[in-house]
Amino acid sequence: MMIMNLICALVTLLLGLFVITAGYTLVKGNVHGMARIWLSEMFNDIRGSVKNHVYSVWKGLNYIREKAVSISNPCSVDQMNIRAKTSAASKRWYTTLTEGQRNLWIEFAEAMSPKEGDGGGTKQIIPDNRGVMSGFNAYVMINVWAFSGDITAMGTYIDDAPIGIDAPNAPTTFACVWDVPTCCPTFTWVDPADALVGTRIRLWGVSLDGGAHKQLMTTFPLEDESGTACQIRAALGAIFNVRDLPGHYHFQLDAIGPNGQKSPPSNVCQVTVPAACTPA
Repeated sequence: MMIMNLICALVTLLLGLFVITAGYTLVKGNVHGMARIWLSEMFNDIRGSVKNHVYSVWKGLNYIREKAVSISNPCSVDQMNIRAKTSAASKRWYTTLTEGQRNLWIEFAEAMSPKEGDGGGTKQIIPDNRGVMSGFNAYVMINVWAFSGDITAMGTYIDDAPIGIDAPNAPTTFACVWDVPTCCPTFTWVDPADALVGTRIRLWGVSLDGGAHKQLMTTFPLEDESGTACQIRAALGAIFNVRDLPGHYHFQLDAIGPNGQKSPPSNVCQVTVPAACTPA
């Protein structure tokens, strides 16, 4: 009896391994590198990693996938600057701001609307605000927005909460076209109504073909109402000319006021790299 049980167990194990191997072979060419696994009653759960394979369970389903070769944590100059600004503003909250200033930031945060939904939808590019937050988070957020919009430099800060100051309105009638002579996308818009002096316009973009993630590309002075952006960041922070990553692009604008508050986003415009500008 013991021998029969051992034989049955061995056969079951081999069948289970065969199913795993077969299932993986069938989907090895899939871009996701993942397959479902059907195990036997005796072997009904398998987890962990072996070499470059990861075995796990998702919603009750066993699956196998290829282990990621590396984890990407891009360190472009812009990203490192934003991280440095975030860290510096966080420390400044505790070391420099007075109790009165911190209390006003708490009041400002409590008066902020919950998430506006301006970052939702399938075509939105600009991240939404974070909704209800603490005074500390509001202080850091406003300072990061001001820094990203070229309102402040690395060593300057907005220490007083913008209580009673309205955020800018969104830029309107945003449009983009491809300029073939320069092989760059060009943009036009109408400045936000009643924008305060010192407000700047931020341009965001994304490649719909996976060449470049959603990102802040550049900023423009308020009075320009037109501009060009030829470069975009791809994987690991490498900078490319937009023409060198052919395909479809979406772009969007918002405005950052001199006190660091941001507007809702503009409409989204789309361009496609024309054949005349596609690298040979």
